[in-house]
Amino acid sequence: MNQLDPRGQMLAIMGLSFGLRINEALSYAIRDLEGEYLEVFSSKKSENETFRIPAVVKKHLSALLRYYRRKGFPLNDKSALFISQKGPMTIRHASRLICRAAKRAGLDGQIGTHSFRKAFVMAIYEATGKDPVATLPWSRHKGLDNLLYYISSSIELELEENLPWLRDDAPCPWLAEDENPDEKEDMTHEQSI
Repeated sequence: MNQLDPRGQMLAIMGLSFGLRINEALSYAIRDLEGEYLEVFSSKKSENETFRIPAVVKKHLSALLRYYRRKGFPLNDKSALFISQKGPMTIRHASRLICRAAKRAGLDGQIGTHSFRKAFVMAIYEATGKDPVATLPWSRHKGLDNLLYYISSSIELELEENLPWLRDDAPCPWLAEDENPDEKEDMTHEQSI
């Protein structure tokens, strides 16, 4: 996260703390984080939830407000939480911010604005002992089927990344290095003629 400016850090913290979709995160005003709780209104017409705002979010909010003041942004409690020089931050701007930071950090793979929500949901799933019913209200998916699909796609990606023999460029661990299955097949065919 050190590769991110305070806006990017706050985007990451909001996703990791509340499992927000990017359009949900960008819809908040500064005043929405001044209380003890954050009301999360789902953009996908699933259940809304209320989360306690952890101290780490308050800490990043203070850093973000200092950053905006240094940059000369006019602020009041109705100001958008995420601001760019052209006004409220767009989804496209947020996406570029996160992708550039991931690239600078040398992170491979598809890392984007949704990565933080996915990490949040998977952390809740693990913390509940992999109980999808207990995970559902935290994830704010429309139903259990949607959540199970979401989790399974995450697990498939994780398996592909962590099981080296599933990668296209991976050597076959059960073949000797000098063994080429195509050559072996050709030799067998020639010997049978």
